[in-house]
Amino acid sequence: SRARSVGELQKLVSNMGRERYEAVVEELKDRIRAGDIIQAVPSQRCAYVSKVASGDVYRELRTMNPSSYMFHLRLGDAELIGCSPEMVVQLAGNQITTHPIAGTRPRGATPTADDALANELLNDEKERAE
Repeated sequence: SRARSVGELQKLVSNMGRERYEAVVEELKDRIRAGDIIQAVPSQRCAYVSKVASGDVYRELRTMNPSSYMFHLRLGDAELIGCSPEMVVQLAGNQITTHPIAGTRPRGATPTADDALANELLNDEKERAE
């Protein structure tokens, strides 16, 4: 079964390990309490070598964390599988569109509109934090 196969994955190897990741989380919590930041998204990269088909891993991830924005990329000898809470890049046919994350705005149609958008960002505490 798919679930059993995915359960047979070798141990994930983090680029920072549990202790370092927890230290990063504590540091971010301290910065939030100090008022330096409003929110943060700590992350780590995990890698493993497996005989399990990457499509099975992707399907299991979709079951465990049904994000609207999942990806499965084949990059030569490596494959990248993951998910995001928001769209960053979209491919439609041969056109790639970026979707900037929070804390950004599209350009205005005029310099005056650009200035208004810049002021909007500068005057929004949450946007400045992002």
